[in-house]
Amino acid sequence: MEARIYDAMQLLLPTPLFNHAFWSIVLTGVAVMLSRRGGGTPLVVFAASALVFALGFGVIGISCEFRYLYVLPVAATLLLLALVTGSRAAATGGTMHRADGISP
Repeated sequence: MEARIYDAMQLLLPTPLFNHAFWSIVLTGVAVMLSRRGGGTPLVVFAASALVFALGFGVIGISCEFRYLYVLPVAATLLLLALVTGSRAAATGGTMHRADGISP
């Protein structure tokens, strides 16, 4: 079983999946699109803080392992989800209201 997992991981290593520069570019692009759409300020601030963390880690980082900058793909995925769903409440940190007018 371990050999199959290792073989699968070896196939994924040359792809952008484990590349921090790729995730930084995706995160920046999605943050720009979200900010132009309007109302995504909290998520754009989150993206900026993730990028600043990554840049700071580049200066003082002890290793180049993927796990240390895992915040980049997580933040990029979160922003992509907010952009694709178009959820204004998720992007602005607002609350959702039920159709019958009763607050959750």
